[in-house]
Amino acid sequence: MNTRYLIWIFVAVILGAIMFANARMQFKSAKNEPVKQYIEEAGITVTAPQLEKKTVNESQIKENYKDLIEYAAVYGVFYKKTEYSVIYMLYKNEITINDAVQNIIGLFADKSFKYEITESEENGDEKARISGTFDINGKKFGAEVLLIKRDLNFWKVISVYPYSEENKELAQNYINSVVIDEVISRKAEKK
Repeated sequence: MNTRYLIWIFVAVILGAIMFANARMQFKSAKNEPVKQYIEEAGITVTAPQLEKKTVNESQIKENYKDLIEYAAVYGVFYKKTEYSVIYMLYKNEITINDAVQNIIGLFADKSFKYEITESEENGDEKARISGTFDINGKKFGAEVLLIKRDLNFWKVISVYPYSEENKELAQNYINSVVIDEVISRKAEKK
């Protein structure tokens, strides 16, 4: 089994776990309104309810995928039934954004996922934005996902919400708020 395949199995498992399995147990409900915040470990600024470090998820990622990644940082929270999360990983080997997009789509394959993809490149960063809806047990949910790749650095910014136009707007505002540091140091060397 090649490394590339293992990387994307890992991405699918982590995102699936965060979005579906025990997301409510992993992310404490926030009581604060969205604020602009900088997450140094991930080299990212977002506007969201105060995100919390998810050390259990990080530890599992670091241990289970130590041959594929040098570093991982996971942050997340629930606010008004909407999930906000940031996952940053520094890989040891090259990855592609297209594979990440296909794995996100695959997560929703059995959930009637209807989506749009917008890809772009900005200052050397490859970006893919996925916006869509899916069904779980007859209930409609929305998802806004932004994937950003810079060299071996990879960010996944995700919002999953019970579908409504109001919730969709909040999730899009979160995704639109993302700013990545201009210079990303090798986070793993600091630890």
